Amino acid sequence: MPKPATKRSLIYLVAGVALIAILLLGGIYFAINKIASQSENKTAQKTASSGQKSQSTNQSASQTPAASASQLADSKRKSNLDDVSSLLDSYASKKARFPMLSQINDPSFRAQNLPTLDDSLLKDPDGTQSVLAATPTKGAYSYAVTDRDGKACDNIQASGHTSIPANYTGPFLCTKYMLTAILSDGTTYQKTGEAP
Repeated sequence: MPKPATKRSLIYLVAGVALIAILLLGGIYFAINKIASQSENKTAQKTASSGQKSQSTNQSASQTPAASASQLADSKRKSNLDDVSSLLDSYASKKARFPMLSQINDPSFRAQNLPTLDDSLLKDPDGTQSVLAATPTKGAYSYAVTDRDGKACDNIQASGHTSIPANYTGPFLCTKYMLTAILSDGTTYQKTGEAP
């Protein structure tokens, strides 16, 4: 038979554990209710604000559909030039030069040397062809290559010629390029690169 003090201690221990359990369960219950209440308030606020946003979006969209279309077109132009620039830089890291305009516009050259350059990347959203122009033109991207000094180039040193005349002064390797797109507002977006 346990001693009376031990029995009393056991009763206090059980009562203490039960009290802690009740407090914990009560705290959890109130915490869950508070979170649920906050969640309902946030949902109501989001619903109200999205209703306001959709009304203002609908109003602005009906007022300026051309603005959003031109923004999408400009975004596509920038994305296309970024992608082409990346592919050209990769090409130059292997070849130490950039392709000439006639080469990059040649589908068979692209298939052999730039196989991941999709034709769609060369076509301006307002354009009709997947061809780069020599000078910036609305509706077409332009591509210009030069030697290190910014002069005309022809990649003659790299094109398999074994006998370059002694008095040949260039043009030589195409080691710089500039891609240009004319944006909807008439400004230009350009990407440049230089071969290693």
